[in-house]
This record gives sequence, C-alpha cells and structure tokens, in this order.
Amino acid sequence: MLTEIFGNHPQVKVIEFLLSNPHSEYSEEDLLECAEIGGNSLQEFFNKLKDCGLIKPTRMVEDAQFYSADMESPTMRALKAFQAKLKQIDVEKEVDTMEGGAGSEENPEISSANDQPLSKSKKNRVIAEHLTANELTRKEILSVVESYYSDDDDLYNIFKNTLTFAFASDEPFKTASTYLNNVSKFYPHFKKSIFYGSNASMFKNMIMEKKGSHIKVKNREEYRRAQEEFSRELDLKPPKSVNVLNAIMDDKNGIQKIMYDPDYYLRIKNIFPSYVSELQRLKIIVLRSFEEEIEGLEAKKQPEVMGEVIESANRIIKELEAKKEILERG
Repeated sequence: MLTEIFGNHPQVKVIEFLLSNPHSEYSEEDLLECAEIGGNSLQEFFNKLKDCGLIKPTRMVEDAQFYSADMESPTMRALKAFQAKLKQIDVEKEVDTMEGGAGSEENPEISSANDQPLSKSKKNRVIAEHLTANELTRKEILSVVESYYSDDDDLYNIFKNTLTFAFASDEPFKTASTYLNNVSKFYPHFKKSIFYGSNASMFKNMIMEKKGSHIKVKNREEYRRAQEEFSRELDLKPPKSVNVLNAIMDDKNGIQKIMYDPDYYLRIKNIFPSYVSELQRLKIIVLRSFEEEIEGLEAKKQPEVMGEVIESANRIIKELEAKKEILERG
C-alpha cells in the first residue's frame, strides 16, 4: 500500500515490511536485504532505523542480533494508523465499485455462507480453497472474503491467517503460490513480509510435524525437495540450514517433543549431518530438559503423596531414562 503511493524506495519498503509483520524477528541482514541497498550507505541506513524508533533489539543468537518492529514507539504508532486508514479507503473504493458496477451478481456458490455460523478456521479454509484454485480478480477475491467477514475485519490479517490452509493440498507449494499471487493484488509485498524472518520457522515446523503444518519432512531427501519446491514455486530463497537448526533449539515445544520421542533427534541428525556443533548443542539442550523433567517428578515423591502418584512418577521417570539413553547413543 505505502509503496504503491510513495514509490519503491528502500525506506518505504522497510516501513511497509515492518508494519505488515510486526511480531516477527529479523536479523540486520534480513532488513537490509528487504531494502535492497548496499555499499557505504548500509550501516547509515540501519542506524537510522534504530534512531527513528522503527526497530528495537530483541535477542542474540550466537553473534547475531535480532530485531523486531518497535510498535510502541510514537513513530510506528502513527505509521500504523496511517496505513490502516489507507487500507480502509482502498477497500471502500473497491466495495463501491462492486456495488455500483455491472455484472456484480452474488456468487451462488458462496451466497449462503452466512446462513449458518462457521468457525474462523472453517471460514479461512473455504477462503483458501477459492484463492488457491485459480487466479482471481480483486473484485472476485473481495466477493469471497466478504461472504465470511465484515468490513470491520482487517483484510491483511484474514489473508495471513488463511495462508496455512493454502498449503493443504497434494502440491502445497504450488497452491500456496496461487494463493500468494491473488493476495499480492492487495498487498504487493505480502509474500516477503510473511516469509522474511519466518521461513526458518516454517521448515522447522515441517521437520517437527507441528500441528497445522501440512508438509512433513522426515529425511534429507524430503528436505532437499522441500527447499527446491519452496524456491521454484514461491520464488524465494529457502532458509539457511543453520537458521532452521537454531529455530528448533529455540522452540520449547519442539525440545519437549524430542525428549519424549528421540526419533526426532535422529531425523534432525539425518537431515543436517554436517552441522556437528549445532547437533551437539541440540543434544545438550534436550539432555538438560530430561534432567529438569526427572527432577520435577522426583520432587513429587513426598511421603504425604498418594501411592498412585508416586507409582505414576516412577513409571514416567523410568520411561524418560530409557529415552535419554537412546538420545545419548544417537
């Protein structure tokens, strides 16, 4: 939206990028790549982002500092309000055109959508089915969305929350590509704003079979295929393997999953065999989680506790120790 009005300048692109995905984290390299600038102006530009209150530091990963949009700063609050107003005006224009133009018959396939209440998940799934089937016009896309959501709902967030269902097919990257092409008619930088800083997390979810991830990666060959299809269909660079490993190590739920099923560690080891130091760090993190879990269970074994509780704790401890041995040998 901002680039459509003010041009494809580095500063405008970065502001639109941050506003579009305010809760993601980005390295300095991610932000500078988004701006597509280089040379002597690189560091000066990055310092300006910090000085103007557009970004704030979040955490360190090894020697890399990560940042996120500083949505509490006066500058970002004002920019967010301005962008929201522009979106509202744009959607109102589109609705006016639909209502006053010829051939604006209601789509019979979805006209009864509001006859019965649907869950948000179901609404998003149906919207994704329409937006992944074919390339649509802006008018057709709005017709689909407005059958399930009101004008007060944020269009960007609807597209963002629906994206996961775009991968629910036999050719997930291809259907996602069609979906993203449709969404780009409203938000030209939607794809970059979603996947910059989060594509490592996406690949992590594929490997760890996170609920809601429609792509499963169980070995090195499947990982390479996913990288190739991600690059070919979405026209994006796949994440660096070290970033995927870091995402796994930063995911507490993922660590818990490895702890209770060490086969996930063997899977990760199969996919990233050359990343010896990262695999060792991952093993140490999981082993530490074993110790904490076992200590917590041991603490439950107090004299005043019922015998069934103690028996259950002993059983779980025994299972965890067996799994810990598998991990130590892996």
